[in-house]
Amino acid sequence: MTVFVFFSVVALLLYLQAGLFLFFRKPVVKVNRLFAFMLFALAWISFFILLIQFADNLSVVYLLDRINMFGYLAFPLLSLLFFERATRFGHQAIRPVIFIVGAIAAAIMVRYMLNPHSLKVFYEGASGMWYFEANIQSVWVVLAVLYNLACAFLVLFMVLNFFVQTIESHKRKATIQSRVFLISFFVFLIIGFSSHILFPLLGVTVFPAMIHLAALPMVGAIFLSIILLHPQTFFREMISRIFIRRIKEFVFFLDHNGLIYSANQYCLDELHYSLSDMANKEPGYFLRPSGMVAKKMEDAIMGYKTEDLVCLMIPAKGLPIPVSLSVTKVYDAFRNMIGFLLIASDFRQTKSLYKERGARLRSEQKLIRRNLELEEKIQKRCSALIDIQEKLNSEHKKQEEAEKQVREELRKKEDLLRELHHRVKNNIQMIISLINMEQGKTVTQRGSDSDYGSIANRMRTISMIHDYFYDTPYLGKINFRNFVDKVVGELRGIFVGKSYVQVNVSFERTVLPIDQAIPCGIIIFELLSNSLQHAFNNNDPEVAVHGNSAQIHLKVFSENNRLRIHLSDNGQGISLINRKPEKKNIGLRLVELLVDEYLYGTVVYANIKGASVQIDFELVEKQGL
Repeated sequence: MTVFVFFSVVALLLYLQAGLFLFFRKPVVKVNRLFAFMLFALAWISFFILLIQFADNLSVVYLLDRINMFGYLAFPLLSLLFFERATRFGHQAIRPVIFIVGAIAAAIMVRYMLNPHSLKVFYEGASGMWYFEANIQSVWVVLAVLYNLACAFLVLFMVLNFFVQTIESHKRKATIQSRVFLISFFVFLIIGFSSHILFPLLGVTVFPAMIHLAALPMVGAIFLSIILLHPQTFFREMISRIFIRRIKEFVFFLDHNGLIYSANQYCLDELHYSLSDMANKEPGYFLRPSGMVAKKMEDAIMGYKTEDLVCLMIPAKGLPIPVSLSVTKVYDAFRNMIGFLLIASDFRQTKSLYKERGARLRSEQKLIRRNLELEEKIQKRCSALIDIQEKLNSEHKKQEEAEKQVREELRKKEDLLRELHHRVKNNIQMIISLINMEQGKTVTQRGSDSDYGSIANRMRTISMIHDYFYDTPYLGKINFRNFVDKVVGELRGIFVGKSYVQVNVSFERTVLPIDQAIPCGIIIFELLSNSLQHAFNNNDPEVAVHGNSAQIHLKVFSENNRLRIHLSDNGQGISLINRKPEKKNIGLRLVELLVDEYLYGTVVYANIKGASVQIDFELVEKQGL
């Protein structure tokens, strides 16, 4: 039993893999699909025969065998359809016979489902395996035997016919394929007949049902034949199906080497050649230019799409015939290319049609001219109405556009008012924070008047930003260069005593949203005022600490969607510890707060020939303003 189970599992896996390969990896043709369904039926049989051998009682065996009967009856029918397609057996009577056999199989299936004992009687052998005997007293057993014998006889007849045809064609690969079909089918027939008909009728228990194992040689041979062997043969039936005997076109059939294999009767009659004169010649022998014909066959092999070729057909007698030539590849049932179909349309037949068509066109043109004259009169009368309608439509369109623009401006103003309200609330909160910071300073550091003076200056900066914001033509963003010029002018008025300090501004034309413009304005105000107030305290107002005139450099530029503010002076510098100011006044603390909390950027201090502060943050585009 162990050997039988092992081979049953192997057969199941082989059938499934081969069926899936044919179903998903091979071309979608009927031969491949039918063979794949044959393999699935054998996999079905293998699976349930395997389950039957592990059944515990007789009721389970009959249940599994009822299900397995679908595979038993489907496999012979699928084999008939497959061999009918694979051997190209085109006899008209084969399809009705297959239909009758299928009806018999359906009747046997229904009977077995109702009463399984009418066909088989299962029993357990000494080895523990399940065997069955045929109920020879039932007419259904005779019908089942006749059904299987009929299928076997039909398949054998088709295979023998295919074998005879391939022998006559003298094609080596096709002959090998037909012999493989014939030998493998005989092996399957002997083993399958013995295990499923002869031994059950005689009650012999040599081995159990082995149809799934008996089919392995046949299935393997057919599978290798489809995959490896490429039959390239021509049959009279094939030629008869391809050529329409009385078609009024020049039709040539070329083999895979591009040589003429056959031609239709119209071609022979018009060119005054016999078939033996044309056989094994290149089509360029009868066509001009000959090189273009070979080029079209090469393009057809490569799969290129080409237009029809206009050329001349050279007959044995008479004048050359103008034709339009097309080339098509021809495949066999296994999707293997076996040659070309060359069709040349006779232009002589179309010339008379062109003349008739020309006469009709001329008469139609006269009617068209008369219709055009009538249409011109109608158009002149309708033109005035059309002009009036266009004017009305234009005025209506302008009115709609004006109304749309008004509604859009109103919506923007409403959105802007809400946004301004939100901005003002934030700015008021910022001023409150500034006042709280100033109140936290001790009186010993600076006088109270100076403290509140700095608060007033910072509030004035915010107020100036808002004033500029209201005056800007585009309310959502600020031209920051103009704003910085105003800040420098404001500081000149505050620090009158530091008028000798030269402030150099290097600035790109950068537009900032209001959310970033306000913090940047306060930061620049604080940095400039801090430099003006603390960097230049020497007695000579014309000379800075490092021997040059007092200068402050402010650079604002953008790079990779980031804004960089760099302020440096040549004053007395700033004391740093670990790159941080040793003493931070309220202005520097405010700068760091704004950079961290509002701009999400970084502040870098340096002390090279004066103080240097660099601020870097990412630009944010504010949408909807």
